[in-house]
Formats: sequence, C-alpha cells, structure tokens
Amino acid sequence: MSALKVHAPDGTVHSGAALLTLEEGKTYTLEHPGAVQMWLSERPLRREGLGWVLPIDQWAGSVVLRILDGDTESQIPCEVLPRPEKLDALAWQAMLSDLEQWASGISHGFAGGRGAGVAFGTPLTILTEALLPLIGSFVRNLMAVSADPVKRTRERLQHVRFHRVRAISGELVTWLGSNPSVAQLLNPDRYPESTGAVSPYIPEHHGYESLDHAANRYILWLCHQTMRRLQACGELWRRHAAEPGDRAEWAIARAAACDGASQQISRAIKGSFFGSLQPAPASEDVQLVLADHPAYARFHRLARLLLSPMFDASAGASVPLRETYSLYELWCFLEVRRQLGVALKDASWRAVDTHRLLDPAGTGTGVAYHATLTNGRELTVEFNAIFLSFWARGKNHRWSLSRERRPDIVVSARGGKSPPSWLFLDAKYRVQRDYLGDAFESIHIYRDSLRDDVHGGTCVGGALLAPRQLQETQSWFTEDFRAMHGCGIFATTPGRSTQEVAEWIVHQLRAS
Repeated sequence: MSALKVHAPDGTVHSGAALLTLEEGKTYTLEHPGAVQMWLSERPLRREGLGWVLPIDQWAGSVVLRILDGDTESQIPCEVLPRPEKLDALAWQAMLSDLEQWASGISHGFAGGRGAGVAFGTPLTILTEALLPLIGSFVRNLMAVSADPVKRTRERLQHVRFHRVRAISGELVTWLGSNPSVAQLLNPDRYPESTGAVSPYIPEHHGYESLDHAANRYILWLCHQTMRRLQACGELWRRHAAEPGDRAEWAIARAAACDGASQQISRAIKGSFFGSLQPAPASEDVQLVLADHPAYARFHRLARLLLSPMFDASAGASVPLRETYSLYELWCFLEVRRQLGVALKDASWRAVDTHRLLDPAGTGTGVAYHATLTNGRELTVEFNAIFLSFWARGKNHRWSLSRERRPDIVVSARGGKSPPSWLFLDAKYRVQRDYLGDAFESIHIYRDSLRDDVHGGTCVGGALLAPRQLQETQSWFTEDFRAMHGCGIFATTPGRSTQEVAEWIVHQLRAS
C-alpha cells in the first residue's frame, strides 16, 4: 500500500499509511499506479487523469477506502475529522457522546461516514453498513446446503410387465386376486391355455428420493425474503438520489450495493436445485431438520439475523451520519435545555415530540420543552420554530415581515407577574471572524423582521452559539457587548460548556 499517494487541496502529498486522516469539506486526489477501481466504502470514486477524486462533504467519522489492484482488493481505514476552525477532536467526541447518550441513533443522517464511536441506531444504516458484508457468507451457506441436501422418499405408480416383477407385496397379491386371468400365469400346469400368453402389465409402486422437501422449500423462502428486504433497501436509497452535495452519490452507490446483493442470491438459487422448487414457510418437518442438520441450522441462523425486525428497512431510511453543522445545532438545542434545567432547579419540565429529532430527513420542527416555574411563569424551548412569511401568515401568531424564517432555537416565556417575551439563538458551527461577521446578519434580520403576537411581538434579544472564540472575535463574546447591544455570541463548546447561556436567557425573559 506504500504506492498510494494522497494529494491534499493545499498541494501537499502524503504517502499511504495504515490509517488515512482526512478533513471534512475538502477534496483529495488519490494516486496509485496499479489501481483499476477505488471506493470510499461502497461509493465508487471517479478517475480524472492519473488520479482518483475523493470528495469529502460536511460530515466526519470513520470510513474505509477500498482499492482494487488487479484481482486483489485492499482496504485502508480512514478517519474524517471536523475542520479545525470548528471543533477539535475532543470536542467532537464529547458532542457525539452527549447526543448518543440522549438518544441512540440521533447522530445518523445523510452523510457518508459511520460516525466515530457512535452506535448504530437506524434500520437502513445497520443493514447497509453491517449486514451487507454477510451476504457472501449467506451465499456460501446456501451452497453448503445445496451440496448435501435433505431428501424426501416418495412413491410413484408404474406399470411393468408381469415377468419383470421382482418382489411380491401384499398390494400385488390383492391386485392379482381381483384379476384372476393374470393370476393364471403363475400356474401354467393347471392352466395350460395360459402358456405362451403375452406377459401383461401390472401396477407397481416404486420408491424414489425427491429434493422437494419442506426444509428445502423453507430455505428457498428465506432466500426470497432476504432478497425482498435488500430490494426494499435499494428502493429507499434511491429516494435520496436527489439529495444535495455528495449525498446523492452515496445513496446511489448504496442502492447498487443492495441490488447487487439481491442479484447474487438470485444467481445462487438459479444455479442450484432450489430454482425448481416453490418457497414455503417453516413446518414441523423443517424444525426437525434444523435440529439435526448442521448446514441447515447455520443457514437458518444467518438468514434470521438478516430478517430480524430490527433490521427492517421499511421502518425508515437514513444514511450513517448527519452533517457536522446539523449535529452541532442539535447538540446546542439539547445543551440549552440542560443548562436551563440546572438554572431553574424547581421547574417542572415536559417534552413534546422529541422523537422528531431522530428523523434524519426531518427538520425537527415542533420539538419543544415546556417548563412550569414555581412563580407561575411558563417557559418554552423550541427547535427550528417557523415564522411564516408576511403573505402566508394568516392567523398564525408567529410571522415575519419578509419571507419565512426559522431560527435554530426559540425560547419564550409568559405568565407570572412579568409580561410575555421571547428571544432566539442561532447555532453557527464555524468560528472564523469573517464567517461570524456574516452570521450576525441573522441577528439583525430576526430582530427586525420576526414577530410573535402571543409573546410580546418583537424579541427581547438574540445571540449566536459558536464552538469557541478566537482572539480576533473575543469582543463579540463578552458580557459587556451583550448587555450593551442585546445580542452577542456565546462560546458553547461540547465538553467545556458553562451556564452563561441559561443565565442570560433567564435574565432576558425574567424567568427567575
């Protein structure tokens, strides 16, 4: 693998190593003199000139680079790291740990990697990333069954010449008794007129072994069920073929992988005696074979794993990892709720529709936490709340003077002795000065254009949440700046968070 060279976007060249470290949001060029095809996991890379183009979109996590050199395929593990101007490696791990502790599977979305240290939690992800490699074993076990199949002893009725009968059965004696003219042939001395008579045909039952056994029909049934599940997965992947960025390429590649696995099973069936049978579910006869025949038992165990309800793709479609900025927005929402829970110790909390955060294709709109304080004031923390455009607002109490807007987090309060009020928070994943400067536009737009008629009309404040402050941006992060201007930026870093955000919210909304 030393022949592999990795050309980074900054012009540097690195020789192949046991582990490739890449960075999100960058495109690399891979050079290998003997490579005839490369894949990032199951996603094929395209060739340009002498190199293979490896684009990394806005995701981070673990993935495998596969290189086909002649007839030999090699694999190199890769770690895609968040961009350094966003989160460092420790903060990234802390964020994933917090999210997965809250709900297993929430960090899975539409991007390409599996997610470092993240447990699988979504059906399509598990099937594609973990179970597809088992298809090879599935086919090999099917061939093992085909090589030593169980058979069923059956009988068929044949008509043979009388003189070819080799054994006298009770059934034959009964038949001769009902056909005395044929029985006379057995005693030519008593019946001389039978001498020279043509030997007649008599019925005889012959036993033979058949592969049409209930256990074999059950094996074929398992194959068909597995093929249908793989085909369903491929169809769900194709629904995401219009996703932006490189999501479409990932979806198309994984759809092709599912379809290819289904076709591999189909070819194995057609090349064996199973192709002449009719599939059927298990019966009592099948249970006896599974208990006594090792090859059938092995195939049964693997097939039932593939067909487990927890791996049912119809439960929903997702790809292994959400975009990094989407993960940060989710984490900020849950962190704000956590901080407020600490600040408002005596509050009674109620969650609404938090299951929507688990939908990797959804926006999370409608998810909220409601708190009832001992002083009678009620506080609500909402994710991705919608402020309808001026022309579409109808009778909705939330609307915008211009087009529709969706702040990441809206916190509102009413009741008690204070007037109703609300504020917003927007999570910004990148921390460079120019980027945060541009992000301040959202504060101006939201403060000027958004209205909530139930909570006082205009907001009482707005702020950005960013992973950390740089020396050149530290003025925006100060308490004095927020007090003077009613807005600012909070350093909200996974693993190193403080209570600053909650204290500011409580003060602005008079929630204490």
